[in-house]
Amino acid sequence: MTPLVKSTSRPKWQRLPRCEVFYYKSPVHQNHYVLSFAFGFDKEDEVYQFALTFPYSYSKMQAYLNALELKYPEAFERSTLGMSIQNRKLELITFDDVKKPDKVDQKNVIHMVVILARIHPGESPASYVVQGLIEFLAAANQPISKALREHVVFKIVPMLNPDGVFLGNNRCNVIGHDLNR
Repeated sequence: MTPLVKSTSRPKWQRLPRCEVFYYKSPVHQNHYVLSFAFGFDKEDEVYQFALTFPYSYSKMQAYLNALELKYPEAFERSTLGMSIQNRKLELITFDDVKKPDKVDQKNVIHMVVILARIHPGESPASYVVQGLIEFLAAANQPISKALREHVVFKIVPMLNPDGVFLGNNRCNVIGHDLNR
């Protein structure tokens, strides 16, 4: 729960020192926990930004998927499920190396795993987890990922709420709806 900060002259996100972060029960807020921190603004003309976790933007996801397609052109299929309200792509990444049987019976059941990330825009660590999972599954030289791809179809939506992420919302989309509800 230690916030991060960056500024115009220091563009890399840095955690605030723990000695300047306070997490306590507040009688003013019905004994709910409150996170407070002290920060010294050292330059008047600077623009400062604070975040609870390392941000992961819509454009970062697009750049990552574009680079991944160049690095592993045959490893997965990238498609668009649809467009968001503000006309951003809802991406679908599919890993499907499963050998399809000629006839389906109970021994030849195809297993599928569906992974949805960033339903809540403020949960940016999920994007880093999904990025690691996609890279792991795409790696051809990993015996475990190869075995998984041969037995399981993976359908991954790396950012289900791109408008909310773009706008910096915490739990809702562009029209104020929590997509989990």
